[in-house]
Amino acid sequence: MPRAALVLLVALVCGACAQAKAPTEASAATDAAITGLDERVATLETDLTTAQEDIESGDKDLDHLVTRIDNLADKLDRSLERLREALEAVKGGSADARDQAAAALASAQSVASDLAVLEQRYEYHLRRYHGGGG
Repeated sequence: MPRAALVLLVALVCGACAQAKAPTEASAATDAAITGLDERVATLETDLTTAQEDIESGDKDLDHLVTRIDNLADKLDRSLERLREALEAVKGGSADARDQAAAALASAQSVASDLAVLEQRYEYHLRRYHGGGG
């Protein structure tokens, strides 16, 4: 309601400063101005709501990517630890340990590749929704 009062006040001030018109012409012009301003306010409110929804959606996507990156980083740490253990066993000459090392290395490479993809997505979301990123 205060917005409508402000719009009416602006329209009345503009009408008072304009050339003298017949009361009906001034009233019609004021009504038209108010209607135009009301429509513009409604459009701006809709645009604002849409922008806020886009930002919230982008934040949710970003949070999901951060969680996935954290999970993959943990998985990578575990794979690297298994790789270190397997490499230590290989030094002892165990064929089984060599196989474990190869499997751990393959797992670590896969996780590193997944992590690289998620980092690219993370940077994309930072640029798209927050205007930043690397």
